[in-house]
Amino acid sequence: MNARWLSIVAVCVACTAGPARPAVESCVPVGKPLALSDVREASGIAVGRLPWLINDSGNPPLLYALDAAGMTSRVTLTGANLIDWEDLSIGRCGATDCLYIADIGDNRTSRDRITIYRVPEPAAGSASTMPADAFHLTYPDHPHDAEAFVVVPGGVQELFIITKDERPEVYRLARQLEPGQSSTLSFVRALGVREPITGAAASHDGRWIALRSNRTLFIYPSQGFATDANPVSVDLTSLDEPQGEGVAFDRSGALYLVSESGDADAGAGVLTRLRCDFIR
Repeated sequence: MNARWLSIVAVCVACTAGPARPAVESCVPVGKPLALSDVREASGIAVGRLPWLINDSGNPPLLYALDAAGMTSRVTLTGANLIDWEDLSIGRCGATDCLYIADIGDNRTSRDRITIYRVPEPAAGSASTMPADAFHLTYPDHPHDAEAFVVVPGGVQELFIITKDERPEVYRLARQLEPGQSSTLSFVRALGVREPITGAAASHDGRWIALRSNRTLFIYPSQGFATDANPVSVDLTSLDEPQGEGVAFDRSGALYLVSESGDADAGAGVLTRLRCDFIR
């Protein structure tokens, strides 16, 4: 890691709504980066009772649980297919927490539909999950490549996909989804950033949404994200990630970042933790 402090410069236009944001702040890496030998193509992460990770390819479809010692264990996702898993989020489903696995990658922009899988968060030591619910989705215009999906908690839980277009676009999932059925996404807005977005996450208290690219972290207040909120931008280049992909919040507000190894046949994925002063 080349630098201990990561500089943040706020881009704040018409940002009267939502939590107050600083003009200049800092994020501090926490501990050392962790090598993920089992998760070479780490494309998404979510933090529930444990941190959970996914590879974007492979068979059978697996979730990876990370324990306190930094060791991963494999959990088979029952009833799911793996075409191009690109992100992972956590949210409520009934009286429990569920993992949402986003099979939304589409490098050739040719998929007739994409799929979100939902499954109750497995107990520690599980070998497989309960059968997953599958929600099939289509875009209202044409297929898009996407690597970012987020569940935003609140009085009404919101689910968004952010495309990997040159100017990223935000799409909302319907609030009433039927497992096994197809539904059409709703266009929300185009974002002002000009970098391909590779991951998304929401803080557990619902106040913040983090998007990331290979080299930048964008942190939005969730209030206004769907309309006109602008982000605080964090330069991640000093982390020297091989291929920055995923982001998640833990319950304390710390951020987890994951990177692919940069070589699917060698090396390891990388996990880095950050703490930003303005996120509590």
